[in-house]
Amino acid sequence: MIDRETLCDLEAEQALCGIALTDNAAADEALAVLRPEAFYRDAHRRIWQAVATLRGRRSGCDVLTVADALQAAGAEQAVPATYLPALAQSAPSPAMVLQYAEMVREANARREVVRAAKAAIAIAQDPKRDVRDVLAAASEGLRGVAEAAAAGDGPERLSDLLAGALQDIEAVYDGRVEPGLATGIPMLDRVTAGGLRRGEMFVLGGRPSVGKSSLAQDIATFVAARYGGVFFASAEMPRRTVALRGLSAESGIDGRRFSGRKGGLDPYLSDRDWPVLSDALGRLSEKGRGLWVDDQSRTMDAIAAQTRRLHAREPLCLLVVDHLQHLRAPDHAENRTQAVGRMAAECKDLAVGLGIAVLALSQLRRMAPGEERKPRLSDLRESGDIEQIADAVLLLHRPGGEVPPPLCEVECALLKQRNGEVAGFGLWHERATGRWYDAGTRPGVRAARPVAGDAS
Repeated sequence: MIDRETLCDLEAEQALCGIALTDNAAADEALAVLRPEAFYRDAHRRIWQAVATLRGRRSGCDVLTVADALQAAGAEQAVPATYLPALAQSAPSPAMVLQYAEMVREANARREVVRAAKAAIAIAQDPKRDVRDVLAAASEGLRGVAEAAAAGDGPERLSDLLAGALQDIEAVYDGRVEPGLATGIPMLDRVTAGGLRRGEMFVLGGRPSVGKSSLAQDIATFVAARYGGVFFASAEMPRRTVALRGLSAESGIDGRRFSGRKGGLDPYLSDRDWPVLSDALGRLSEKGRGLWVDDQSRTMDAIAAQTRRLHAREPLCLLVVDHLQHLRAPDHAENRTQAVGRMAAECKDLAVGLGIAVLALSQLRRMAPGEERKPRLSDLRESGDIEQIADAVLLLHRPGGEVPPPLCEVECALLKQRNGEVAGFGLWHERATGRWYDAGTRPGVRAARPVAGDAS
């Protein structure tokens, strides 16, 4: 029974240690799901560590061998000489070993919740800490407790996983489930065999002003309209700018006109533009119901906390991070390479942990003056970890000079794909509206249309 004051279950701890001293097979079962740190009493932690050490060497466990292991570890003073025989003599049936292990684990989880809450209180009481970082730290602490508590289920046999794998294959074959999240970019969906996959991290890289954010927003809007549940975390643009860009792409109106005043010197909306804008507003409002935009989460911890909060309220299928190099590192002791690598790892953790796709944008290093070449994976700025962690990497390249034309040809190179082949294809980017076109068509041709403009 769990004690209200200490939040421990000493009887379960004693029963578990006693079983380990009398039945090696039962000890192995419990060792697979319970760490020494889960025990409240120091003597029990040391006994469990000794049992783990012995079984790790394939040695038998009993009162004598565990006593020797405790002495070798210098822990014999923490465990009275008469304690081990008493535990072994009062050991319950080995058949109950997993039930006792669960009782010890549950008590430990409660203590960890209290510990995380106290840590959050200490951070909240520091007036120098930003309130968003405080909330992110509190959420991260409780998440760690939840993940640690869930991790005790242990591994599964491959043979037990095959039936579920076959069901997944059949669901895709029958058309009941799509293999990935379609992006609305036909060539990208084709070379990735279905689009962005849940549980995977997709990196979209490019040099400044090549159109990374624009393409990512088009994909986010398409996915939100088709599947719902997209979180667009913008560390580069205010959320109002994201909305204006969306309206420009949906309407086909030059976004610069939105800031012009009637009769002024700058371009402004004409009388014919207003009905077009009104129609686009209605369509985008419908598409954007499942698209959440945030420009306030400026650290990866804050984005992770916000992602989990949204996912708990309404399941997400895609997180877009725009972009990694614009995020702040909460630990100022880290250099930027370490910080960006850690952020990339957290993106991957979110993808796997929540079962969502993550599209993370990344800058590439600037080329030296006079240098003109296609980007390589090694150009990913400030971190080689991005390339290693990502499941797929798509790099954008705009051939030509520094001043791009209104209609740009953009080369897209899928240089890494963990579960597929590398490939390349081309797109057209209309900079004034942010629209993207398939390489086979161009604006001005009646048949041309944006490749990511329709979710149906």
